[in-house]
Amino acid sequence: MEPDRLIKTIEEVRQQCRFVRIAWRGLQNNLNGMDSESVFFYVHALLERSREVARMLFPANGGDAEKGKTLCQALKVADNSVLGTTELAPFLDKTGERLDRWMDSLGHYSYVPMNIMPKGTMVDFRQDAFLRNLDPDTMEFSWLGQTIDLDNLVKALQAVENAVETWLRRHRSQRLS
Repeated sequence: MEPDRLIKTIEEVRQQCRFVRIAWRGLQNNLNGMDSESVFFYVHALLERSREVARMLFPANGGDAEKGKTLCQALKVADNSVLGTTELAPFLDKTGERLDRWMDSLGHYSYVPMNIMPKGTMVDFRQDAFLRNLDPDTMEFSWLGQTIDLDNLVKALQAVENAVETWLRRHRSQRLS
């Protein structure tokens, strides 16, 4: 990849990581106020921006695989990063198709659309019958039957953002010399 393109791409990775940080802060602020719509707005914003970083680092398109490898090498992102593993993959699928599959798997239309409480709190309700669930103790988010640890995801993206800052400082100073 050309050096200028690499710099601009890495700058975009940094911007997406910053958006994740903003969404994480918004999620935490709204979690304290128990505003469920705002909490889940920020959860989904965080996942959307995480998806963008994941797609840049671990592109599904074979033609971009080399670019992804170059970015991962430059930023020292391991192959087993949550951004490239199957843990994030279900959240990258098309929502409409996933929603249909999830409702089919329930076999009925009685579910809780938004729930902010630890799993198992509502003992008389099937755990898979929460469309969205955020456990505020563990920060595990379940959506359409899939669960992801948001805290681990955010930590992985913070590590990427830190690597971006280090990389940009080093390479910008080399270009200025």
